[in-house]
Amino acid sequence: DARPDPCKKFRDASKKEWVAKLSEEAGEVIEALYSPAMSRQDRLREMVDVATVARSMAYAARYTLAEWETMQRWVNKHNRERGYMDEPERQTDSHETREN
Repeated sequence: DARPDPCKKFRDASKKEWVAKLSEEAGEVIEALYSPAMSRQDRLREMVDVATVARSMAYAARYTLAEWETMQRWVNKHNRERGYMDEPERQTDSHETREN
């Protein structure tokens, strides 16, 4: 199954513990993005860890998978309506580079 499975072991963690875990995993994504030593697969693994923490937090808050999926569809629709799902326009000036 390709959906993030919640980490049930941490279901009873405090809000403070969940915030710390989410912050830790998000920090690892940032580190991975800026680390030339990290492989493409390692970067993706860190991103998926963040999604798994989010799903685990929802599980701990007693949201069901059906509720998660319904909300994911709503967010996708909302993001499409905002144009966030559109492909970005390509830069035509070959001298510009992305440093961000």
